[in-house]
Amino acid sequence: MADVGRPETDRQLKEQTRRLTMLNELITEIVAAEDVDQLFKVTAAQIGELFRGNRVSLILTDDNGVTFKIFGLHGSAGDLPAGIEFPFEGTAVEAAIAENKVLITPDLSKKLGFAENTKLIEQGLQSSLIAPLITRKQVLGSLNIGSQKTNGFDQLDEDIARQLASLLATTIENRWLLAQVQHRTVDLEETTKALRKSEARLLKTTENVPGMIYQFLLQPDGTASLPYVSAWTQETFGFAPETLYESADPIIGLIHPDDLAEFQRSVAHSAQTLEIWQWEGRVYTQSGTVVFMRGQSKPELQPDGSILWSGVLIDISDRKQSQVALAKRAVELEVVAEISTAVATSLEPQTVLQLICDLTADRFGLYHAHIYLLNNRNQALTLAAGAGAIGRQLMTEGWMIPLNQEQSLVANAARIKQGVVANDVRQTSGFLQNPLLPETRSEMAVPMLVGKQVLGVLDVQSDKVNNFSQEDIQIYTILAGQVASAVRNAQLFETVRQAQTNAENRLREMETLRQLIEALAGALRVDEVIDAFFKACTKMLGF
Repeated sequence: MADVGRPETDRQLKEQTRRLTMLNELITEIVAAEDVDQLFKVTAAQIGELFRGNRVSLILTDDNGVTFKIFGLHGSAGDLPAGIEFPFEGTAVEAAIAENKVLITPDLSKKLGFAENTKLIEQGLQSSLIAPLITRKQVLGSLNIGSQKTNGFDQLDEDIARQLASLLATTIENRWLLAQVQHRTVDLEETTKALRKSEARLLKTTENVPGMIYQFLLQPDGTASLPYVSAWTQETFGFAPETLYESADPIIGLIHPDDLAEFQRSVAHSAQTLEIWQWEGRVYTQSGTVVFMRGQSKPELQPDGSILWSGVLIDISDRKQSQVALAKRAVELEVVAEISTAVATSLEPQTVLQLICDLTADRFGLYHAHIYLLNNRNQALTLAAGAGAIGRQLMTEGWMIPLNQEQSLVANAARIKQGVVANDVRQTSGFLQNPLLPETRSEMAVPMLVGKQVLGVLDVQSDKVNNFSQEDIQIYTILAGQVASAVRNAQLFETVRQAQTNAENRLREMETLRQLIEALAGALRVDEVIDAFFKACTKMLGF
């Protein structure tokens, strides 16, 4: 009998992998967008495809905090003129933002209390997903997706929407910040021109079945045998079928000790009630590896009082691994969200980098994690932060990797702009072992990209062989993309702060010069000129 649950689990895993791949491609487009308008235009169709939606809209709040505008609208269901202000009060958007969580309405017709739902139904939509866009203490708006089907969104949609909303919010804020920098740059240039003008006047930046078909016979005295068993038993467990005709003890002896009691209990229950026998548990193969097996068989009472089960024992290791992989992906997505949320509260570049390393190593259960930033001037990757006491020691030693270093995973990831893995560093030719990290057994390096530009590399290490998979590269690529965005955001904030400081200092200097000129203009004696000059110097130099 085939494992009914496996195809569905495999389908779910393939669908999750496909959508994670789409999310990675979408992240690249988002991070590469130059402004919010371009961001929506190049990603709206991809967002609709990712969520299987029929309409995608980007809502941005007005400065007054009580109304919002539809910044962008994509899809076939309805159309709205740009520039119209809508009140938040009584809308689903207001509810999602108030709770700061993704809000899914499976059936709009059952939530007519929200002001916008009646209009959405008229436009042919039946369900909606709203993801609030919030960074630190600022509410930017929401990403809204509508479907022409009821129950159009599921838990995976909610998990992906949470990640996407976090990145969108950070990116939108980043682009606004960049626009402010550019605006300030223009202002500074104008101020500089004005100052220069003032300076001229003042001075001048089955066998095919993966399992065993069998008959299991339980005698009234409690002895058990296998009157029939398929050849798969010999291939997997090392027992010729005929050796089990008299006793089933050899194969029962392969059941994992922790699962044996449940096996015996399930057989006894089926024998007593003559109900279908079902069991899942671990079994050792002849090679000593452990496989997950699922057994199901129908019992029949025999004339002599014995009971004969006919059924199948199937290897469900792949399904179990798929379930574990699904659970692992879900946990990892939650960890990525947690790290993203944590780093979003800081705008100090070094604080952001150190927090990312410490949280990544801790939440993912890694041996070590550190971040290298690319220095384009000397074409080298410089260690910017590392987890724990070892990371801080590496920082003090000034670790640096030349970009053209062939034996370095970190340098290779930066050069090819893709994640790379060494799952057994002791077997990796030319691997350079860090003396402060002697327990490293596997390593993965993922580039931190802003568009096509390499900002740096997130490098993670495990004390286990074969710890990283291709799916892990996808998860860490998402994390690295958000890390890059957070780092760039912090760097931009520092640029703005420094520009403001420089401008303020420049203005103070010019004001002092102006006052000096005015003072000199009114001085008649040499001692008055000297006194005015020294007072101006004292004010300008701060002593």
